[in-house]
Amino acid sequence: MPLFCSDAAQQKPRGDMPPALGEFLCSQLSELSKRLDSTTHRHVLQQAQLQSRLEDLCDDSHALREDHEALRECLEALGMLPRPLLKARLSARRAPVVLGEVLATPELAEAVASAAGVMSVRQAAAVSKTHGSNLGPCLPLLLERRTPDIYVVGGKNDSSAALATVERYNPGTNSWQPVPPLLTPRYGCAAAAVHGSLYVVGGHNGQKVLALSERFSTASNTWETVPPMPTARYRCAGTPLGGKLYVIGGRNNRQHVPACEAFDPASGCWELLPPMPLAPLGCTAATLGRKLYVLGVEATGELAAASLDPLLSSSSSSLRWETVPPVSRHAVGCGCTAATLGGELYVFGGYNGEETVGASERLSASTGFWESLPPVPTPRHGGTAVSMGGQLYVLGGDDGNSLDAVERFEPYLKIWEALPPLPTGRFGCAAAAMWG
Repeated sequence: MPLFCSDAAQQKPRGDMPPALGEFLCSQLSELSKRLDSTTHRHVLQQAQLQSRLEDLCDDSHALREDHEALRECLEALGMLPRPLLKARLSARRAPVVLGEVLATPELAEAVASAAGVMSVRQAAAVSKTHGSNLGPCLPLLLERRTPDIYVVGGKNDSSAALATVERYNPGTNSWQPVPPLLTPRYGCAAAAVHGSLYVVGGHNGQKVLALSERFSTASNTWETVPPMPTARYRCAGTPLGGKLYVIGGRNNRQHVPACEAFDPASGCWELLPPMPLAPLGCTAATLGRKLYVLGVEATGELAAASLDPLLSSSSSSLRWETVPPVSRHAVGCGCTAATLGGELYVFGGYNGEETVGASERLSASTGFWESLPPVPTPRHGGTAVSMGGQLYVLGGDDGNSLDAVERFEPYLKIWEALPPLPTGRFGCAAAAMWG
């Protein structure tokens, strides 16, 4: 709207305003009015042009939509584009955008991260910068809320023939705490967490091979004895599956023990299963899906592996072990350790007859192929491994001296990270992840 000087303004200024100043102010107001009119007119023209362009784009969009519908109808008529497939593809294209919008809200990002779990959050962060920036801040909270502790039990070191020491690592605080000691000192034992309790079985106490078994309750913070294994042994392997503890292989002094036995906490009884077909100097085991996997280096120096599905039949006599494709050029050695994560079996370290090694290998259960990975920074044999929170932990071991080294592997980035060392260096120990 044009601005004009009022009659009062055009009148002779008051005594305190010079006439020249009044004329100057009126001219400035008039100039500003003209410029405002010009700007307003220009903006009106620009708005009209933008409106016209928007209408043209809408027409183009409508035309493209008509072309798209006609093309889709032709493809469907020819049987080349099933409608369910089209809907699935459209959903797949829209999902990342919708998910990005959801994760941009911190509260929703935390809810999604809590439902997905640590491993899935790490995967999303590894493949998407946008999702990683939104979900990344949730990781510390997830680790504090949902990640179990790692319990390391027994073993031996340069100053003790057999340890009763138990120590617990909390990933949330990145620190170690002491736990009440084992009732029986032992090394070469097996350990696993079943139904919220930590079981430790077998081993050697420095004088004899053990069949003794014990269980730790986090609720009472105490150990208690449970029925002993039918077969005494050490350098055996233990792993949980289907609410039971499975103990596989081992040695009784100089004799190889192929026995496979399962303990059911509900009945308090041990069950004999078909013996494993391997004859390793020592073995390690892990659960992958519904199968037990056992690995070990045999006297020939070859890394052998086998699997058993104990849930396949209620009759143990009908169960059969299956051999696993060998590593064509394996680098791990005797005294290696294993853990499973994300449908894959990981094997670390060992002794190759000349030296301790830090080699790392990975077996894909779906393809049957082995893959070499970056080696463990600290070569070792007689260590132990645990998978937890989408990562793998390798603890303790021996390289000529008892080791307190603890290292964590990020499988998607293939990066190793050093963690606070074990308060008590040891080898021949066992470990399991369990909520404290």
